[in-house]
Amino acid sequence: PSIQFSSDEATACRVATNEVQFFDAGDFSKGFINRLRVPGVASAELSSSPASHVAAFVPESKGVPASVQIFACGNASQGQPVARRSFFRCSTTQLKWNHGSTGLLILVQSDVDKTNQSYYGESKLYYLTTDGVHEGLVPL
Repeated sequence: PSIQFSSDEATACRVATNEVQFFDAGDFSKGFINRLRVPGVASAELSSSPASHVAAFVPESKGVPASVQIFACGNASQGQPVARRSFFRCSTTQLKWNHGSTGLLILVQSDVDKTNQSYYGESKLYYLTTDGVHEGLVPL
């Protein structure tokens, strides 16, 4: 979707060129009230309950690995991720927040495997916490 709402519908956001824009869901006529600059961002996922964090996916570009970064929402957090994970051989991701918005599951998928032989590709699942303490591969 082009605009995502938090579960309480108090916060809304959308991905624009190189940034994630935040809106007051009660009054869209104000335009965006805050923006988070993330160069190359392709998608973002707003945490559900509470809407305290946003995860941004930046795909691979010119030899730089793809990454998922978690940012705290609000003016005080401008530009500094609270957690980050980089991925090689990553075509797409699916992001899923836990109910308390303290952790994020990241499903990373690639079109081909590392030998470039299998068109089935690869899938890996990672878990990342908003405090940056835990980052790890989840066995499939």
